[in-house]
Amino acid sequence: MVQNENLGRIKCENCGRTDALDPKWKYNICKNCASEKIDEVFRVWATEILGFNEELREFLPQLPRDLFFLTLKDYISDNELKQKVDNALKSHPDTRYSSMDLKQIAKDEKEKLLTAGIPSQKVACDECNSYYDINGIWPYKICQKCALNEKYKWEDLWLSELGYDEEFSGIIPTPPIDIKKYRIDSTFNTESLGRSKTPMTKEAASRIQSHADKTETNQDFKARAMSAASKSSQKKK
Repeated sequence: MVQNENLGRIKCENCGRTDALDPKWKYNICKNCASEKIDEVFRVWATEILGFNEELREFLPQLPRDLFFLTLKDYISDNELKQKVDNALKSHPDTRYSSMDLKQIAKDEKEKLLTAGIPSQKVACDECNSYYDINGIWPYKICQKCALNEKYKWEDLWLSELGYDEEFSGIIPTPPIDIKKYRIDSTFNTESLGRSKTPMTKEAASRIQSHADKTETNQDFKARAMSAASKSSQKKK
């Protein structure tokens, strides 16, 4: 960013807006523009590289550090940091780093996650009992659809606590869902997945139906939820 020391402000090279000078921010781009560029790269990382719904952001691996720096490489304002990044790129054994082949670098990072994480295998979801793949990218006791549903339920609960209805979903900021309780730790027996799931209630199924109808998504999961709620109700009679 172009600095004006007299006014204590800086001008973004991307959008042209001025902002208060922050000595710790070493880029010629405002934080809003930087965030938008990182979000754009993350969408590619989540959908094209990992193959997931980007709404599962909290459940997915963070954008690799190298991709973050490469995305903002041309906006570095600090000469010392710029030199370090340039030297790192020139000395990197993979020439794709210096050529800025972000997608191929992202694919390599994906392979690292798969080889370093838990072994890939099929297990039964702890919620809907359907089979899905767990691996170094998705190390959770629930499938992607149920994870998305848990996220929706958390957002609805947060809105309800604040006194808002569902039409404010996506407008009112929601704290990230706590994903730790869904993770498979190193001592967890994957064979037990899906054997002790909590019965689906009519209330929970109704919320799933409402959200699915509103967003026109998750229709197959909605049908399974309503069916499970019906069976659960019949068992209690």
